[in-house]
Amino acid sequence: MKTMKNMKQSRFILFVLSFLVMSVGNVYAQNVTVTGTVLDSTGEPVIGANVKVAGKSSIGTITDFEGNFSLSVPADTKKLEISYIGMLSQEAVIKPGTPVKVILKEDTEELDEVVVIGYGTVKKRDLTGSMTSIKQADIIAVPMTNALESLQGKVAGLDMTKSSGQTGSGLSFSIRGNRSLNASNAPLIIVDGVPYGTDIDINPNVIESMEILKDASSTAIYGSRGANGVILITTKKGAVGKTKVSYNGYYSINSVAAYPDRMNLSEWADFKREAYRTDGQWGGPEDDAKIFGSAYDAVKSNQNVDWVDMLMQTGSQMSHSVNISNGTEKTTFNLAFEYMSEDGLVKMDDMDRYNATLSLSHKLTDNLKLNANVVYTYLDQNIRRDPFNRSIYYAPYGDVYNEDGSINVLPFNDGQTISPIAEEVPGAYKNNRLTSHLVGNVGATWNIIKDLTLTSTFGFDKKDIRTGHFADTYTLDGAGNYSLADATNHSDVNWSWENTLAYSFTLGKHNLSLMAGNALYKNVAEEYKGAGHNLISSTMLFYNLGGLQDSQQISSSYVQTTMASFFGRINYKFNEKYLMTVTLRQDGSSVLAKDHQWGVFPSVALAWRMNEENFLKNVEQLSNLKLRLSYGISGNSAVSAYQTQGGLGKTMYAYLINNTENGAYGYYPALTPNYNLGWEKTATANIGIDFGFFNNRISGSLDIYQQKTSDLLMQKKVPSSTGYSLAWDNVGKTENKGVELVINTQNFNQKDFSWNTDYTFTLNREKITELADGTDRDISNGWFVGHSIKTHYGLEKIGIWQLDEAEEAAKYGEKPGRIKIKDQNKDGSIDNDNDRIILGSETPDFVMGLNNTFKYKNFDLRVFMYWRQGQMLHSEANGYGSYRIQGDPGIKVNYWTPENPTNEFPRPEKSYSDSSKLDALGYVDGSYLKIKEITLGYQLPKSWIGKIHASNIRIYCSLKNFFTFSHLDNYDPERGGSLSYPMTKQAVFGINVDF
Repeated sequence: MKTMKNMKQSRFILFVLSFLVMSVGNVYAQNVTVTGTVLDSTGEPVIGANVKVAGKSSIGTITDFEGNFSLSVPADTKKLEISYIGMLSQEAVIKPGTPVKVILKEDTEELDEVVVIGYGTVKKRDLTGSMTSIKQADIIAVPMTNALESLQGKVAGLDMTKSSGQTGSGLSFSIRGNRSLNASNAPLIIVDGVPYGTDIDINPNVIESMEILKDASSTAIYGSRGANGVILITTKKGAVGKTKVSYNGYYSINSVAAYPDRMNLSEWADFKREAYRTDGQWGGPEDDAKIFGSAYDAVKSNQNVDWVDMLMQTGSQMSHSVNISNGTEKTTFNLAFEYMSEDGLVKMDDMDRYNATLSLSHKLTDNLKLNANVVYTYLDQNIRRDPFNRSIYYAPYGDVYNEDGSINVLPFNDGQTISPIAEEVPGAYKNNRLTSHLVGNVGATWNIIKDLTLTSTFGFDKKDIRTGHFADTYTLDGAGNYSLADATNHSDVNWSWENTLAYSFTLGKHNLSLMAGNALYKNVAEEYKGAGHNLISSTMLFYNLGGLQDSQQISSSYVQTTMASFFGRINYKFNEKYLMTVTLRQDGSSVLAKDHQWGVFPSVALAWRMNEENFLKNVEQLSNLKLRLSYGISGNSAVSAYQTQGGLGKTMYAYLINNTENGAYGYYPALTPNYNLGWEKTATANIGIDFGFFNNRISGSLDIYQQKTSDLLMQKKVPSSTGYSLAWDNVGKTENKGVELVINTQNFNQKDFSWNTDYTFTLNREKITELADGTDRDISNGWFVGHSIKTHYGLEKIGIWQLDEAEEAAKYGEKPGRIKIKDQNKDGSIDNDNDRIILGSETPDFVMGLNNTFKYKNFDLRVFMYWRQGQMLHSEANGYGSYRIQGDPGIKVNYWTPENPTNEFPRPEKSYSDSSKLDALGYVDGSYLKIKEITLGYQLPKSWIGKIHASNIRIYCSLKNFFTFSHLDNYDPERGGSLSYPMTKQAVFGINVDF
């Protein structure tokens, strides 16, 4: 929770989020109207402060944009209660005929904020574990398709990148590095108590907060599911008061953030000539017809075509979200609707999302409350096969269109190569995915006696996906051979039933909170698929697979898993200074071997509020100082069902009948059963300190941690004499250790101007400490003991052989213009066995986020920067994939020639094909600094908006992902090394309206 001064910049947002205020007055025989103003200690209006009749929570209102209020109260009312988050509550005496004026003072004990933890809530001051809480103001500050994207760079320890600019593309993220080699490293995500997948398709505007749990003290309560960290998402809830309506909408224009230049026709012609000249096959223009063949006429007339540009269009994104909240003393609700649409950078790549959210709470009696939360999302996506990789390597010429303006599906003279825009022919291609996702829970809370509460919650998560794909003969998928169609229906249903009993009491200086619970989980996944070739009519698309004439295939699957859990937690506090948390969870998973299904996951944490000690209590500069220590164990059972029972593999066997080749499927033993398969376990130790200085104008935290994961769930090779090839086993170990730093500062905080800064720093070092069978490396998977899980291993390029190095190059069988590889063992030759080394890792050395928020009168400016340092990429733009050394088209590079002796890329050479050395070109420093977001907003004056009875209107514009600084030319390194669908940049225009 931020202090009063830090809250000024976002008070209008807190006004929107003030769901717990009272605005409905009871009808009395005689009422009077009381007016007044609520200010802070600097004289600035307090927006959204709660004003209610003392002792009567049902009669109240909130202050407006100027800090004013008007409230109808019973004539005998003597006092009002005024409260605001981050400030000390006050009472004000009513004097007939005199407006009430209240000045709220800052609550320096801002750690009284309540945050969500596993199976409960706790005051921030009483936290013993490592966690970060992100409130709605930060979540919706800039529009995001995926709400989790708002966490990038703002949560120390959370490493997040966006994998693609394609519509609906996901995020790659982990908390405190990677631990597992085969299992997922994604954190557990829980929405309103219900486990959720990693594809968050929830409307960001309905999210109240996100809590990121990082150390064992925070995550061990989730046992086997908490080893990779936990993200708790809480949606908005209704509150007693008058109806509140808010609208959030935006429109964005999307374009390519960065993409490497391609060779145009003239540049490709020179490139190919050089490749043939190197081999002595080109001596001048007289040889052009020989080397270009069917492309000669196009080269001669310079008929240039940029196939990537032919694909492109200006993308866009639009969102409309409406939220309605209301409630009485017994029943409260929050209802929200969203429609979002996006058109991608290429045609036939688009998405529509419809989202509805309902939160309902009803008090049956004073001791019994019922609640329900439902989130429904419907997605309609058209997903085009990524055409970029193909178009980059197309020769930059061709007849794009026929004479009648239609697309020419065979634009080259060879009559075989399919156009990269062939899918755009009407009716030739469709790849559609429909997703229906329903998540929710219903529950009851019973206050049995004072401080003893029983909660029972039934959760469900049902996700149905229908994917349909059709490609006509002359498309990239059909490849000129046949049309094809397939359809898949996948259903995933998760059920959960969780029960907790909580009791707390205070005795003198001692406070004890106890919680015990149990849970049952069940997952059922079903899939049905049909596919084949050559539809009777292309108009059938994928809706009538009975019309397939060849290679018909039908498949289905059914998977069921279950888990049972028992858990408990003890929170103890003495004298408001010394804190202890102990948790214990036991999980039983059906996917593990019979005698190893149950795992026990304990944790213990201690905290000391040092600033409450007498020797520090009077240090005026010190606002907060808390030391935290924790240790615990969590687990992972993330293997597919039935792995302990072994399995068969399927393959096609060919045979001849009457000299005609036929095929039939056969089955073979692929996976040996393991009746001892057990839990993968992670032990985490954490030491942290929370600090605040100068009335929390400077605040933050520092955490140092170490994680050791053992009994890794891995597939290892078994002797072929067994008849099997692989077996799942608990082998191998990994280790993560790191530092996390968070600093929040209030640099200036005057009446008309404020400037706040939020800084995060993450340093994580991960390494494999043991592999299967005691080996120190698994080259096929890129795993090496002592190194990161995502390690690059190869030959080391140190330059290009130059003309004056011809004699030395000859010793290695090379010549000027070729790649110079470092001879690691100095034996006079280059070979993969002796000269490949660990070159680097995709894991960065450190990650930093820096967010500055400025406010001047009604204007606000937000600038967010993200720095990722020390990661290595294998870039297709630099590597063999794009640098077709034999003269094929591709990315434009500064290659070596005798007339241009560069040290970057080798000379084109028609007969050269040493893939290992060419592969070394691709390893590059992928570090980058981004100005991820610049947002300028303006709040319209109340005098302008009063006529439409709005309490707040804010308009804004944002630039997202416009500025990237890296060692790579025209490339966004956040994408990774691929040249597939590029990242986008967005110009966003939006409005927020509250009534």
